[in-house]
Amino acid sequence: MEARLVIWLISALVVFSNGQRFKSDRHNLPLNDLILLSDRAFEERSFTSFRLPNTSVPTQYMLELDTNVHLNQFTYSGKVQIQLTTLQATNQIVLHSSGSTINKLQLYNANQLPLALNEYIVDEERQFLIINVKETLPANANYRLLIEFTNQLRNDLTGFYQSSYQAEDGTTKYIAVTQFEASFARSAFPCYDEPWIRATFEISISCGLSYKATSNMPFAAIAIQPDQKKLTRFRVTPRMPTYLVAFMVTDFVSKRVILKEPTSLTMEIFARSSAIDELDLGLQKGVDAIRAIERYFDITYDLPKLDQAAIPSFMFGAMENWGLVKYAERYLLYNDNTSSNWDKEAIVATITHELVHQFFGNLVTPKWWTDIFLNEGFATLYEYQISAEIEPSIRYEELIAVEAVQTALYVDSRPSTRPLSHYVETDLMSVFDIIAYQKGGSVLRMMKHALGESTFQNGLRRYLRDNQHSAVDPNDLFESLQSAAKEDAAIPQTTTVGAIMSPWVYESGYPLVTVSWTPTSGEVVFRQQHFSDGTPDSRTWWVPISFRLSSQPVSDETETRVWIPQGTLQVAVSLDIPSDEYLLVNPHQTGYYRVNYDGELWGKLIDKLMADHDAIPAVSRSQLIDDSLKLAMGGQVEVEVTFELLKYLKNEEDYIPWYTALASDNLQFINKALLVDEVAYGALKAFVGSLMEHLIITLGFEERSSEPHEHQQFRAMAIEWGCRMGYDRCRTGAHQLMMEDLEGSQLLPSYIKQSIYCGGLMDATQEEFVAVFNAYQRSTDLSERAMYISALGCSENKQFLIDFLVIVLGAGQEISLRSGEALQIVRSVYSRTNIGHEAFQAWLEQFNDLILSSSIGRQADFHAILADVENRKANFGNFAQLITLLKAWKDQTEGGVISK
Repeated sequence: MEARLVIWLISALVVFSNGQRFKSDRHNLPLNDLILLSDRAFEERSFTSFRLPNTSVPTQYMLELDTNVHLNQFTYSGKVQIQLTTLQATNQIVLHSSGSTINKLQLYNANQLPLALNEYIVDEERQFLIINVKETLPANANYRLLIEFTNQLRNDLTGFYQSSYQAEDGTTKYIAVTQFEASFARSAFPCYDEPWIRATFEISISCGLSYKATSNMPFAAIAIQPDQKKLTRFRVTPRMPTYLVAFMVTDFVSKRVILKEPTSLTMEIFARSSAIDELDLGLQKGVDAIRAIERYFDITYDLPKLDQAAIPSFMFGAMENWGLVKYAERYLLYNDNTSSNWDKEAIVATITHELVHQFFGNLVTPKWWTDIFLNEGFATLYEYQISAEIEPSIRYEELIAVEAVQTALYVDSRPSTRPLSHYVETDLMSVFDIIAYQKGGSVLRMMKHALGESTFQNGLRRYLRDNQHSAVDPNDLFESLQSAAKEDAAIPQTTTVGAIMSPWVYESGYPLVTVSWTPTSGEVVFRQQHFSDGTPDSRTWWVPISFRLSSQPVSDETETRVWIPQGTLQVAVSLDIPSDEYLLVNPHQTGYYRVNYDGELWGKLIDKLMADHDAIPAVSRSQLIDDSLKLAMGGQVEVEVTFELLKYLKNEEDYIPWYTALASDNLQFINKALLVDEVAYGALKAFVGSLMEHLIITLGFEERSSEPHEHQQFRAMAIEWGCRMGYDRCRTGAHQLMMEDLEGSQLLPSYIKQSIYCGGLMDATQEEFVAVFNAYQRSTDLSERAMYISALGCSENKQFLIDFLVIVLGAGQEISLRSGEALQIVRSVYSRTNIGHEAFQAWLEQFNDLILSSSIGRQADFHAILADVENRKANFGNFAQLITLLKAWKDQTEGGVISK
C-alpha cells in the first residue's frame, strides 16, 4: 500500500484518539539553537521575548493569602514579599503577573528603605509586571519587593481555582486548589514564573475554621482569627520553581502513616469525606513507591512530608507538586467492591509516575520547557519499572512496550512531529505530549538496555547527586551517563553517550532496521533508514542492535550485539541460521526502532508463530504484529506477509499481542476503513471473527478467582470485538447478561458493562433498544451515560441507529442531552460498523438541511467527522490488496477454519 494511506491513518486518529492505544489521554529552532538554548537561559533577552529579561532573580518568597471559600466566596486577597537580587545594572524589575489587581507595590533596598518608582505596568500579552525604578539598581544588590493584591479563584482548572463536589447530604461543597504547571502560578500571585528560577517559599493561608489549608511543607503554626477563621503558616520550602508550589483549602478528611526507616517521613492522603474508605491502596502504594525509588537511585526524599490529594475536578491525571501531589479522583481512589483491575493498574502507575517526579523534575529541573522530556521521559520509564516491583501481579514491564513504545513509534513517524528537545515560548502546554512522555520514556529505556542496567543506574544516580536543587539540560544527563559508561566500557571507544543520544534527542523520527541474510556467505546485514509516513530523508542514528537465534539462551537477549553508527547505513555480522531456527531482532522491543526482515526471515518467524508462538516472547509477538502492519500500510512489506502473520492469532491467548492487534492504529483502524463497503467489511468480520472464537471460549463471560490481573480488560476487549465480528455465541451470551443487568437480577461489574451492552444490543429488539435508551436518559452519572451512548451505537438495526441520530437534532423536551453528548452519539454510530456507517449516510441524506442549521451542524468537530467519512471513501481503494486476500480467504474457508 502507498505511504499516503498511513498519512490518512494519522489524520483520522488525530480526530478520533479515544481508541485502545490512546486510552488516557495529551515545531522549530535550528539544531544548534536547540543545543545552545540552555546556555542562553541566563543571558539578557530581547524585550520582545515572552521570557523574562533576567535582570533580577528571586531568592525567597513570603506569600500570605486570605480565602473565604468556606463561605462560597471566590475572591481572595494576598500579599507577597519577594527577596530578589539584581544580576546586572537595571532600572526595571520584571516578573510575571496575570489576573491580580495590584493594590500596593513598593520596592525596598537592603536597608529596608523604600525606593522611588516611576510607575509599574502590566503587559497583558506577555503577562509581565514591569516596575520602573527612578534610580539605576546596581548589579548583585539585594532588594525586597512588596505587592498587595486581590484576585478571583479561577474556574478553568488552572492557577488557584475553585472546585466542588456533592456531599453525602446533597449539598455542594466548594474547595480551592492549585494547578501551576506550566505557567499558571503567575495567575495566583505575582512571581518569577520560569522553571529554571528557584527560590524558597514561606506560605501562610487564612481559611474558615471548618476547612484546612495544606501546602508543600508541614504547618509551622496555626493562629485563630476573628470571624471563625484561622491562619496556617507553613515551614519554609527548599529552593524550588514556582510551578511546583501548591496549596489547597478544603474540608477533606485524611489517613496517614509515619515512616521511620531509612528516613523519617509522614505520608498523608486527602479526599472528600465520603471517600474515606477508598484511600488505603493509594496510601500503601505511595509508601511502597517512594521507598523503592529511593533504593533504586540511592537517594533520600528529604522533605518531611509527602501528601497525596484526590481532587474532584482536576485538569490532568495528576501533578507532582513537591510534597503535595494532586490527582484526579479516579487515579487515587480505589473501592474494593466497585473498582476494576484497570483502575488499580492506573492508580499504581500514576502514583509511581508522580513520585518519580519528586526527583526527576522537583529535585532536578529542566532549565526550560524545551527539555520537559527530562521530567516526563524518566517518569514514564520508571512508572512502569518501579510499578512492576511494587505490584508484581501486573505486567508493567511488558505494558511499557505496547502502551508507550508502540504509541510513540506511531506518532513519531509523522513528518511534522517535533523532536524531544523542542523550544517553545508561548504554547507551553503543547510540549506535554506523546513525544515528551512516551517517546522520552522509550528512548531512555533503549539507552538503559544499550548501556546495561547497572551502568545506566549508576549514571542516573550521579546525575541526581551532581545536579540536585538546580536546573539542567540534556548535556548534564549526557555527562553523567558518559562518566558511568566510560568506567564500565559500555559503549564503543570511538563515541560518547552525547554523540549517541544527540540524534535521538535533537532530531524527530527514528530508523527502520531491515535485516537480510545471505545463506551462502553466512552473513546477516542490518541496514538503517529513516522511517516516515511522508518522504524518508537521509538522517541516521546510533542504533543499538540486539538479537538472538532461537537456539540461544534468552538471558542476554536484550544485550547490544552491534551498533550501527550514525552516518553508517549498514553493518554485517557473521551468523549461521540453521533451517529449523529463526532470528529475532530487537527482542522485547527495547530498541526505539522498527524492524523489517527479508522474505525468508519473515517466513521463519511466521512458521514459528504458527507452530509454537509461546517460544517467542509476548512483547516480541506484539512487536511483530505492530511492525508488520505498519510496514504493510507503508508499502515496505508485502501485504501477504502481514496477512499470514495475523493468522497465528487463532491460537493466541495472551493479552499483550491482542492489545496491539486490536489497537486503534491497527485492526481497529482497518475496521473503520473497510466499513464503508458491505462486502469488504463482511470479509474482514469473517476473518477477524474466526481468529477470536477461541478467545471468547477461553476467557468466557465471568471472572475466575485465580485468573491473571489483565484478564478483566482482556475479557471486555474480546467480548466487544468478538460480538462485533459476528460470533453468534458471543452475541447470545452478551444479550442474556445485558437483560439480566437491565432487569436487576444479576448486575454486571463496571469493567465489562460497556462491552456486554455493546454485544447485547447488536441483535436487540426495538423494545430492548428503547429500554437501554431509557436507562441512559435516567442516568445522572456522566461516565455511565457515555457508556450507554457507546453501547447503543453498536446496534446493527439501521432504523434504530437513524432514530438514535435524530435525537441530536432536538426531539422535544422529553429527550435530555448533556453537553458534548450529541457528538458522542454521532461518533458511536458512524465509526463502529458497516450498518452504522449506512445509518449515518441515510441520516445525512434525509435530514441534511436540518443538520446543517442545527447546533451540531455548526461545530468544527462535526465537520471533521464529515471529512473523515469522505477520506475513508476516497482511500478505500488503497486497501484493494488486503480486501482481495480477505475475500479469497472467506471463499476458501468453511466455518471460519483457517488453513495456512
